[in-house]
Amino acid sequence: MHFSPGSQPFIVPDEMAQLLASPELLKREKALRLRKIYQDNADNFNPLRDLSNFGRYCFLGQYDKLVKEYNETKPNLRATETSYKWGYISLASNGSRCIRTLSQFSPFIPTLLFLIGSGAPVDLPDIAGLTALHHVAMNNRVGEVLQILLAAGANPNIRDIYGTSPLHGAVQYDQIEAVEMCMKHGGDIHLLDNDGYSPFAIVRYASPTMHATIHKYLRLYAGVVVPMEERGKCAACGKMGCKSQCSRCRVVRYCSPECQVSHWKNGHKTTCVPFNSVETTVVCRPSFGTHQGEHFPTSAFHNHVMADDIGDGERERRRDEKYMAAYGLREEQNAKPAPKAPRSLKFVPFRHVMLGKSMIVKLQLPVGPYIRDKPATKVEGQIREILVYNRNRDFVCTIIDDLQPEVYTRLETVIKDKGSLGGLKGYFAAELESQDRLKVKIGDILADQPW
Repeated sequence: MHFSPGSQPFIVPDEMAQLLASPELLKREKALRLRKIYQDNADNFNPLRDLSNFGRYCFLGQYDKLVKEYNETKPNLRATETSYKWGYISLASNGSRCIRTLSQFSPFIPTLLFLIGSGAPVDLPDIAGLTALHHVAMNNRVGEVLQILLAAGANPNIRDIYGTSPLHGAVQYDQIEAVEMCMKHGGDIHLLDNDGYSPFAIVRYASPTMHATIHKYLRLYAGVVVPMEERGKCAACGKMGCKSQCSRCRVVRYCSPECQVSHWKNGHKTTCVPFNSVETTVVCRPSFGTHQGEHFPTSAFHNHVMADDIGDGERERRRDEKYMAAYGLREEQNAKPAPKAPRSLKFVPFRHVMLGKSMIVKLQLPVGPYIRDKPATKVEGQIREILVYNRNRDFVCTIIDDLQPEVYTRLETVIKDKGSLGGLKGYFAAELESQDRLKVKIGDILADQPW
């Protein structure tokens, strides 16, 4: 285990107390100021000095000592400790984020289960209105903790003094699994904070994986079905990991010839949009090694810009699971792997090995020099190019406006009308027939992919 306790007194500074006592809603500069003071001052927290024996056992995940202390002293589980007024569920949840252990089982799981079973409230807010779920959603270090809180009735729509819900923090800090679990338990992605921002409003600046995850659940709630919702899933039986595809549409996947025949007879025959059709496919002339426009940031760029150890929880957990699995300390979990940093998009030469292969590609429109969240408009003497690449980034090319204006306009129109991120990008089935001929199927715009 490791934790660095503070040496300064853990008290509420005067400025913080004044902001908390303000009768008006905390917005903009005042909200930012309170967040900073709250976080900076929290570094002074010392569990050995600032907590009772019972509170310390909660924070450190010392289950046996916790149970013994509870039986001997019968503490009030609705009470709070420290100047921040943390409840015991929050103390245990925060401990799971701050203290790392390589033991086979997290000691915080039985600790939380005992506290909840004994009647400790899961949604007890601190001085800033943050609950245990707020803290864990920002740093999903131990995934089971979030599951336990939600299963015990933690409210994913509860708001703190800033008006933010746990989903706000989960989206901001790119905690994919936290977002999934909160939305499964009724989390409202459109809930507004005091400044009028919802988690959905900041999704456009999040990673592609986060964007794909949220839109998957929004489509699920709306009953909307789009092609390639889950890549590699058999359209007939639901089996995952399928690579065989419908040769006509190049989109639907199957695990066996039997499933393909069954799916064709049961409806795909009438909904299959052919790949080789003038109406549904655009033939482009790709340019290799010419990328020079400005496009929406990729996940790697986003992660560098938004680097913050608060949101490292899920990435650290996956890394620890691989380490422990390698040394036989714990079986590696089936959690989705953390997104890898993509290869450079600056220059990828033409590769003959890509010829004739069906693939899924992302098409990104260039953004304007000043308005970063809208497609660039046509300017005399300025090159506009659509960036095209696949998941592995071993195929990267551009579609240049000046070289094929009709093709560019057709692709641009489809992406603006049906694409995501406000019409900045879209995913399509494609095939590279030759160095000068790339077919892109615009008849089916695919579900957002996590890359």
